[in-house]
Amino acid sequence: MFTRRMLPVSILLTLVLTLMVTASVSAQEAEDLGGQAVFRDADAASDSLVMDFSGVPALPEGSAYEGWLLDAEGGKLSVGILIRSGTADIVQTYVSPSGENLAATYSSFAISVEPVPDPDPDTPGPIAYSDVVPASVFPHVGHLVAAWPSNPDGKGIAVGFLEQMEVAALHADLAAGSSSLADKQLHAQHVINIVEGLGGPGDGFGVLNYGADLIKHAGFSKSAAADDESVEDGADAATAAAETAIVFAERARDAAAVAVDSGTTEFRLGIELANMVSLTGNGVRDAKAAYIASQDIALFEGLAGERDAPAVGDPLVPAAAMAALLVGLLLTGAGGLLVFRRRQTA
Repeated sequence: MFTRRMLPVSILLTLVLTLMVTASVSAQEAEDLGGQAVFRDADAASDSLVMDFSGVPALPEGSAYEGWLLDAEGGKLSVGILIRSGTADIVQTYVSPSGENLAATYSSFAISVEPVPDPDPDTPGPIAYSDVVPASVFPHVGHLVAAWPSNPDGKGIAVGFLEQMEVAALHADLAAGSSSLADKQLHAQHVINIVEGLGGPGDGFGVLNYGADLIKHAGFSKSAAADDESVEDGADAATAAAETAIVFAERARDAAAVAVDSGTTEFRLGIELANMVSLTGNGVRDAKAAYIASQDIALFEGLAGERDAPAVGDPLVPAAAMAALLVGLLLTGAGGLLVFRRRQTA
Protein backbone atom coordinates (compact mmCIF):
# COMPACT_ATOMS: atom_id res chain seq x y z
CA MET A 1 0.00 0.00 0.00
CA PHE A 2 1.43 3.38 -1.03
CA THR A 3 1.68 5.85 1.89
CA ARG A 4 3.13 9.29 2.35
CA ARG A 5 6.19 7.69 3.92
CA MET A 6 6.84 5.79 0.71
CA LEU A 7 7.01 8.96 -1.39
CA PRO A 8 10.51 10.00 -0.21
CA VAL A 9 11.67 6.43 -0.79
CA SER A 10 10.29 6.54 -4.33
CA ILE A 11 12.02 9.83 -4.98
CA LEU A 12 15.30 8.54 -3.54
CA LEU A 13 15.18 5.39 -5.68
CA THR A 14 14.47 7.48 -8.75
CA LEU A 15 17.45 9.73 -8.06
CA VAL A 16 19.73 6.72 -7.50
CA LEU A 17 18.57 5.14 -10.78
CA THR A 18 19.17 8.37 -12.65
CA LEU A 19 22.63 8.81 -11.11
CA MET A 20 23.57 5.23 -12.00
CA VAL A 21 22.61 5.71 -15.64
CA THR A 22 24.40 9.08 -15.75
CA ALA A 23 27.55 7.46 -14.33
CA SER A 24 27.28 4.75 -16.98
CA VAL A 25 27.08 7.41 -19.69
CA SER A 26 30.14 9.19 -18.28
CA ALA A 27 32.10 5.93 -18.25
CA GLN A 28 31.31 5.37 -21.91
CA GLU A 29 32.52 8.90 -22.75
CA ALA A 30 36.12 8.21 -21.68
CA GLU A 31 38.57 10.23 -23.74
CA ASP A 32 40.62 8.74 -26.55
CA LEU A 33 44.41 8.76 -26.32
CA GLY A 34 46.53 10.90 -28.57
CA GLY A 35 49.08 9.23 -30.85
CA GLN A 36 49.11 5.84 -32.52
CA ALA A 37 50.70 2.41 -32.93
CA VAL A 38 52.19 1.54 -36.32
CA PHE A 39 53.97 -1.37 -37.96
CA ARG A 40 57.62 -0.72 -38.80
CA ASP A 41 60.76 -2.61 -39.82
CA ALA A 42 63.37 -3.47 -37.20
CA ASP A 43 65.25 -6.59 -38.35
CA ALA A 44 62.75 -7.67 -41.03
CA ALA A 45 59.73 -6.38 -42.93
CA SER A 46 56.98 -5.11 -40.56
CA ASP A 47 58.44 -7.11 -37.67
CA SER A 48 57.87 -4.38 -35.08
CA LEU A 49 55.06 -2.32 -33.55
CA VAL A 50 55.98 1.23 -32.56
CA MET A 51 53.63 2.66 -29.92
CA ASP A 52 53.51 6.38 -29.12
CA PHE A 53 50.47 7.49 -27.08
CA SER A 54 49.82 10.62 -25.06
CA GLY A 55 47.26 11.64 -22.45
CA VAL A 56 47.33 8.22 -20.78
CA PRO A 57 45.45 8.23 -17.44
CA ALA A 58 47.22 6.96 -14.33
CA LEU A 59 46.10 3.59 -12.99
CA PRO A 60 45.51 2.62 -9.35
CA GLU A 61 48.36 0.91 -7.56
CA GLY A 62 48.44 -2.78 -8.37
CA SER A 63 47.36 -2.30 -12.00
CA ALA A 64 49.27 -1.96 -15.26
CA TYR A 65 48.59 -1.39 -18.95
CA GLU A 66 49.41 -4.17 -21.41
CA GLY A 67 49.43 -4.00 -25.21
CA TRP A 68 47.98 -6.70 -27.48
CA LEU A 69 47.86 -7.50 -31.18
CA LEU A 70 44.85 -9.59 -32.21
CA ASP A 71 43.93 -11.40 -35.40
CA ALA A 72 40.54 -12.10 -36.94
CA GLU A 73 40.59 -15.73 -35.74
CA GLY A 74 40.91 -14.85 -32.06
CA GLY A 75 44.68 -15.21 -31.86
CA LYS A 76 46.47 -12.75 -29.59
CA LEU A 77 50.03 -11.60 -29.06
CA SER A 78 51.12 -9.61 -26.04
CA VAL A 79 53.45 -6.77 -26.96
CA GLY A 80 54.36 -6.28 -23.31
CA ILE A 81 53.53 -4.28 -20.21
CA LEU A 82 53.27 -0.63 -21.21
CA ILE A 83 55.00 1.89 -19.00
CA ARG A 84 53.32 5.25 -18.50
CA SER A 85 55.83 8.07 -18.19
CA GLY A 86 55.63 11.02 -15.83
CA THR A 87 54.29 13.09 -18.71
CA ALA A 88 51.39 10.65 -19.24
CA ASP A 89 52.93 9.13 -22.36
CA ILE A 90 53.51 5.56 -23.51
CA VAL A 91 56.46 5.32 -25.93
CA GLN A 92 57.57 1.73 -26.58
CA THR A 93 58.52 -0.60 -29.42
CA TYR A 94 57.84 -4.30 -29.68
CA VAL A 95 60.04 -6.35 -32.00
CA SER A 96 59.05 -9.88 -32.98
CA PRO A 97 61.81 -12.24 -31.77
CA SER A 98 61.15 -14.51 -34.77
CA GLY A 99 61.10 -11.70 -37.36
CA GLU A 100 57.40 -12.33 -38.06
CA ASN A 101 55.68 -9.91 -40.43
CA LEU A 102 53.09 -8.64 -37.96
CA ALA A 103 51.15 -6.72 -40.61
CA ALA A 104 50.37 -10.00 -42.36
CA THR A 105 48.39 -11.36 -39.40
CA TYR A 106 47.21 -8.81 -36.86
CA SER A 107 44.36 -6.47 -37.71
CA SER A 108 43.52 -5.23 -34.19
CA PHE A 109 45.38 -3.54 -31.36
CA ALA A 110 44.24 -3.19 -27.76
CA ILE A 111 45.48 -1.86 -24.44
CA SER A 112 44.15 -3.78 -21.45
CA VAL A 113 44.28 -3.13 -17.72
CA GLU A 114 45.93 -6.01 -15.85
CA PRO A 115 46.39 -6.81 -12.16
CA VAL A 116 49.93 -6.91 -10.80
CA PRO A 117 50.84 -9.71 -10.37
CA ASP A 118 48.75 -11.11 -13.22
CA PRO A 119 47.28 -14.57 -12.45
CA ASP A 120 46.40 -15.15 -16.15
CA PRO A 121 49.05 -13.46 -18.30
CA ASP A 122 47.84 -15.13 -21.51
CA THR A 123 44.42 -13.50 -21.42
CA PRO A 124 43.75 -9.76 -21.81
CA GLY A 125 41.97 -8.05 -18.94
CA PRO A 126 39.39 -5.29 -19.41
CA ILE A 127 40.10 -3.37 -22.63
CA ALA A 128 40.71 0.33 -22.01
CA TYR A 129 41.66 1.37 -25.57
CA SER A 130 41.59 -0.34 -28.94
CA ASP A 131 41.41 0.05 -32.70
CA VAL A 132 40.89 -2.26 -35.66
CA VAL A 133 41.74 -2.15 -39.36
CA PRO A 134 38.45 -2.66 -41.24
CA ALA A 135 38.10 -6.22 -42.52
CA SER A 136 37.57 -4.89 -46.03
CA VAL A 137 40.89 -2.98 -45.88
CA PHE A 138 43.20 -5.42 -44.13
CA PRO A 139 43.82 -7.77 -47.10
CA HIS A 140 45.06 -4.83 -49.19
CA VAL A 141 47.50 -3.88 -46.43
CA GLY A 142 48.88 -7.41 -46.63
CA HIS A 143 49.23 -7.19 -50.40
CA LEU A 144 51.25 -4.00 -50.02
CA VAL A 145 53.58 -4.80 -47.12
CA ALA A 146 53.48 -8.59 -46.68
CA ALA A 147 52.79 -10.69 -49.78
CA TRP A 148 51.30 -10.54 -53.27
CA PRO A 149 51.33 -13.95 -55.00
CA SER A 150 51.99 -12.71 -58.54
CA ASN A 151 55.20 -10.89 -57.55
CA PRO A 152 58.66 -12.52 -57.74
CA ASP A 153 59.12 -14.50 -54.50
CA GLY A 154 55.56 -13.45 -53.56
CA LYS A 155 56.88 -10.28 -51.91
CA GLY A 156 54.62 -7.41 -50.93
CA ILE A 157 54.10 -4.74 -53.58
CA ALA A 158 55.54 -1.84 -51.57
CA VAL A 159 58.38 -4.11 -50.42
CA GLY A 160 59.32 -4.89 -54.03
CA PHE A 161 58.99 -1.25 -55.06
CA LEU A 162 61.49 -0.08 -52.44
CA GLU A 163 63.80 -3.06 -52.95
CA GLN A 164 64.10 -2.58 -56.72
CA MET A 165 64.53 1.17 -56.39
CA GLU A 166 67.44 0.50 -54.04
CA VAL A 167 68.97 -1.96 -56.55
CA ALA A 168 68.68 0.69 -59.28
CA ALA A 169 70.42 3.22 -57.03
CA LEU A 170 73.21 0.72 -56.33
CA HIS A 171 73.91 0.26 -60.03
CA ALA A 172 73.76 3.99 -60.65
CA ASP A 173 76.49 4.37 -58.04
CA LEU A 174 78.48 1.54 -59.63
CA ALA A 175 78.20 3.19 -63.04
CA ALA A 176 79.42 6.52 -61.73
CA GLY A 177 82.28 4.88 -59.82
CA SER A 178 83.52 2.58 -62.59
CA SER A 179 86.86 3.35 -64.23
CA SER A 180 86.21 1.92 -67.70
CA LEU A 181 83.68 3.10 -70.24
CA ALA A 182 82.42 -0.47 -70.70
CA ASP A 183 81.65 -0.85 -67.00
CA LYS A 184 79.98 2.57 -66.82
CA GLN A 185 77.68 1.65 -69.67
CA LEU A 186 77.09 -1.85 -68.36
CA HIS A 187 75.76 -0.57 -65.02
CA ALA A 188 73.78 2.16 -66.77
CA GLN A 189 72.06 -0.58 -68.79
CA HIS A 190 71.38 -2.40 -65.54
CA VAL A 191 69.54 0.71 -64.29
CA ILE A 192 67.35 0.58 -67.38
CA ASN A 193 66.66 -3.14 -66.87
CA ILE A 194 65.75 -2.68 -63.20
CA VAL A 195 63.42 0.25 -63.82
CA GLU A 196 61.68 -1.37 -66.78
CA GLY A 197 61.70 -4.96 -65.51
CA LEU A 198 63.81 -6.27 -68.38
CA GLY A 199 65.70 -8.84 -66.35
CA GLY A 200 68.91 -8.97 -64.33
CA PRO A 201 70.26 -7.76 -62.07
CA GLY A 202 66.75 -6.81 -60.91
CA ASP A 203 64.00 -9.30 -60.17
CA GLY A 204 62.52 -8.95 -63.65
CA PHE A 205 59.31 -7.18 -62.61
CA GLY A 206 60.57 -3.62 -62.56
CA VAL A 207 60.29 -0.46 -60.49
CA LEU A 208 57.59 0.97 -62.74
CA ASN A 209 55.37 -2.11 -62.50
CA TYR A 210 55.69 -2.23 -58.72
CA GLY A 211 54.89 1.47 -58.53
CA ALA A 212 51.76 1.12 -60.67
CA ASP A 213 50.56 -1.80 -58.52
CA LEU A 214 51.27 0.11 -55.32
CA ILE A 215 49.10 3.00 -56.47
CA LYS A 216 46.36 0.57 -57.53
CA HIS A 217 46.26 -1.32 -54.21
CA ALA A 218 46.50 1.85 -52.13
CA GLY A 219 43.43 2.94 -54.07
CA PHE A 220 41.70 -0.34 -53.23
CA SER A 221 42.40 0.32 -49.54
CA LYS A 222 40.94 3.80 -49.71
CA SER A 223 37.84 2.63 -51.58
CA ALA A 224 37.23 -0.05 -48.94
CA ALA A 225 37.85 2.30 -46.00
CA ALA A 226 34.25 3.48 -45.49
CA ASP A 227 35.36 6.96 -44.42
CA ASP A 228 38.10 5.71 -42.08
CA GLU A 229 40.31 8.78 -41.92
CA SER A 230 43.56 7.07 -40.94
CA VAL A 231 43.19 4.53 -43.78
CA GLU A 232 42.48 7.28 -46.30
CA ASP A 233 45.44 9.37 -45.09
CA GLY A 234 47.82 6.42 -45.38
CA ALA A 235 46.55 5.47 -48.83
CA ASP A 236 46.80 9.06 -50.10
CA ALA A 237 50.34 9.45 -48.75
CA ALA A 238 51.43 6.12 -50.28
CA THR A 239 50.01 7.10 -53.65
CA ALA A 240 51.61 10.55 -53.65
CA ALA A 241 55.06 9.21 -52.67
CA ALA A 242 54.88 6.38 -55.23
CA GLU A 243 53.95 8.80 -58.01
CA THR A 244 56.95 10.98 -57.19
CA ALA A 245 59.30 7.98 -57.00
CA ILE A 246 58.08 6.79 -60.39
CA VAL A 247 58.94 10.17 -61.94
CA PHE A 248 62.49 9.93 -60.55
CA ALA A 249 62.82 6.33 -61.79
CA GLU A 250 61.71 7.30 -65.30
CA ARG A 251 64.14 10.22 -65.41
CA ALA A 252 66.96 7.97 -64.16
CA ARG A 253 66.12 5.47 -66.90
CA ASP A 254 66.25 8.23 -69.52
CA ALA A 255 69.63 9.40 -68.23
CA ALA A 256 70.87 5.81 -68.39
CA ALA A 257 69.68 5.53 -72.00
CA VAL A 258 71.82 8.53 -72.95
CA ALA A 259 74.78 7.04 -71.07
CA VAL A 260 74.67 3.76 -72.99
CA ASP A 261 74.30 5.45 -76.38
CA SER A 262 77.51 4.91 -78.34
CA GLY A 263 77.41 8.49 -79.62
CA THR A 264 77.43 10.08 -76.16
CA THR A 265 80.53 12.18 -75.50
CA GLU A 266 82.67 11.61 -72.43
CA PHE A 267 81.61 14.97 -71.00
CA ARG A 268 77.89 14.22 -71.49
CA LEU A 269 78.38 10.74 -70.09
CA GLY A 270 79.69 12.18 -66.83
CA ILE A 271 76.65 14.49 -66.55
CA GLU A 272 74.17 11.68 -67.17
CA LEU A 273 75.83 9.35 -64.68
CA ALA A 274 75.74 12.06 -62.02
CA ASN A 275 72.06 12.59 -62.83
CA MET A 276 71.41 8.86 -62.44
CA VAL A 277 72.94 8.84 -58.97
CA SER A 278 70.89 11.85 -57.86
CA LEU A 279 67.63 10.68 -59.43
CA THR A 280 67.77 7.12 -58.12
CA GLY A 281 68.70 8.43 -54.67
CA ASN A 282 65.59 10.62 -54.67
CA GLY A 283 63.61 7.66 -55.94
CA VAL A 284 64.74 5.53 -52.99
CA ARG A 285 63.73 8.28 -50.58
CA ASP A 286 60.21 8.47 -52.01
CA ALA A 287 59.82 4.72 -52.46
CA LYS A 288 60.65 4.36 -48.76
CA ALA A 289 58.05 7.02 -47.94
CA ALA A 290 55.50 5.07 -50.03
CA TYR A 291 56.38 1.87 -48.14
CA ILE A 292 56.02 3.51 -44.73
CA ALA A 293 52.74 5.14 -45.76
CA SER A 294 51.53 1.69 -46.87
CA GLN A 295 52.24 0.44 -43.34
CA ASP A 296 50.36 3.46 -42.00
CA ILE A 297 47.18 2.32 -43.73
CA ALA A 298 47.04 -0.12 -40.80
CA LEU A 299 47.64 2.61 -38.19
CA PHE A 300 46.01 1.99 -34.79
CA GLU A 301 44.64 4.84 -32.72
CA GLY A 302 44.06 4.74 -28.95
CA LEU A 303 40.27 4.83 -29.08
CA ALA A 304 38.54 4.47 -25.72
CA GLY A 305 36.83 1.16 -25.09
CA GLU A 306 36.64 -2.11 -26.98
CA ARG A 307 35.89 -1.99 -30.70
CA ASP A 308 33.47 -4.94 -30.47
CA ALA A 309 31.47 -3.00 -27.91
CA PRO A 310 29.09 -0.12 -28.78
CA ALA A 311 31.06 2.80 -30.11
CA VAL A 312 32.06 5.59 -27.71
CA GLY A 313 29.45 8.29 -27.95
CA ASP A 314 26.75 5.92 -29.22
CA PRO A 315 23.66 8.14 -29.64
CA LEU A 316 21.50 5.41 -28.04
CA VAL A 317 23.27 5.83 -24.71
CA PRO A 318 22.27 9.45 -24.01
CA ALA A 319 18.78 8.52 -25.23
CA ALA A 320 18.66 5.72 -22.66
CA ALA A 321 19.73 8.12 -19.93
CA MET A 322 16.98 10.55 -20.88
CA ALA A 323 14.43 7.72 -20.93
CA ALA A 324 15.49 6.66 -17.44
CA LEU A 325 15.13 10.22 -16.21
CA LEU A 326 11.63 10.49 -17.69
CA VAL A 327 10.61 7.18 -16.15
CA GLY A 328 11.88 8.41 -12.80
CA LEU A 329 9.89 11.61 -13.08
CA LEU A 330 6.78 9.64 -14.05
CA LEU A 331 7.19 7.36 -11.04
CA THR A 332 7.63 10.33 -8.77
CA GLY A 333 4.59 12.04 -10.23
CA ALA A 334 2.51 8.89 -9.97
CA GLY A 335 3.48 8.41 -6.37
CA GLY A 336 2.61 11.98 -5.53
CA LEU A 337 -0.75 11.65 -7.26
CA LEU A 338 -1.63 8.51 -5.31
CA VAL A 339 -0.78 10.22 -2.04
CA PHE A 340 -2.87 13.21 -3.01
CA ARG A 341 -5.92 11.03 -3.85
CA ARG A 342 -5.65 9.07 -0.62
CA ARG A 343 -5.53 12.29 1.35
CA GLN A 344 -8.61 13.50 -0.54
CA THR A 345 -10.56 10.35 0.30
CA ALA A 346 -9.36 10.11 3.89
